[in-house]
Amino acid sequence: MFIPKNIKQQYNDFNESFSESISKDDNISRNAFYKSLVFELESKKILDLACGDGQDIKEYQKRGAICEGIDASNDLIATAHENYPNVHFQVGDMSDLPWGNEVFDVVLSKYAIGTELDVNKIFFEVFRVLKKDGIFMYLTTHPMRLFLEQKKTSKDYFTQEYVDLVVYGGKFTITEPSHTFNDFFSKDFFRMFDMISFSEHYDPQSANFHGRDVYPDFFIVTAHKK
Repeated sequence: MFIPKNIKQQYNDFNESFSESISKDDNISRNAFYKSLVFELESKKILDLACGDGQDIKEYQKRGAICEGIDASNDLIATAHENYPNVHFQVGDMSDLPWGNEVFDVVLSKYAIGTELDVNKIFFEVFRVLKKDGIFMYLTTHPMRLFLEQKKTSKDYFTQEYVDLVVYGGKFTITEPSHTFNDFFSKDFFRMFDMISFSEHYDPQSANFHGRDVYPDFFIVTAHKK
C-alpha cells in the first residue's frame, strides 16, 4: 500500500493558506459542529484535539471554556500561538497525548480522528485524559466519501486504502486512510463511551468534486465517558 507523507507534513506544506481557506471554505462543517455543541462549556476545561491554527478556540472561549490545544503541525501551532497567546498550545501526537489522566471535561476534534490508521489509539487516549462523565465530540470524514472517491477499480470497502480528497473549495488535496464504520464504532469504543448523538452531513461546497452524486461528506459524534 502506498504510504503518503504524514499529515503533519501535508498541513505544513500549505500552512500559509490554511487560515484563509478554512475561513472561506469550511463554513458548512464548522457551523454544523458548533450547532452540535448543545452541552455546557462555561468554566469547562477543554482540549481541542488537532487544533490547527486555533480558529475554533474563539468560539469555545465565547462559550466560557478554558482551552488547550494540540496539533501535529509545528507551523500551525506557531500560528495558533500568535493568534491566541494566552492559550496553551503544543505540538504532539493524538495517539500519545502529553497529559496525565482525567485532566479535561471536554475533548473536541474536527477532521482529525480519521487521519489515524488505527482510530482506537486515539479513542484510548481521549478516554484516558477525560474526567469521568466527560464529553467527547468529534467530526470526521465519512467512510462513504472515502470509499466512493477512491480512484482504483474493484474497490473494497473493507480494505484500508489511502484516498486523495479535494478540500477547501478545491484549493488543496489531502491524503487520508479509508475507514469503515466498524473502525469508529468498535467494541472498544462502546466499552469506553456512551453515544449521545450521531449525525451525517452533506457539504454542497464539495459538490463540484462529487460530480452529480449526493452523499455524506462528514459525520459528527457526541459521547459520554463511562
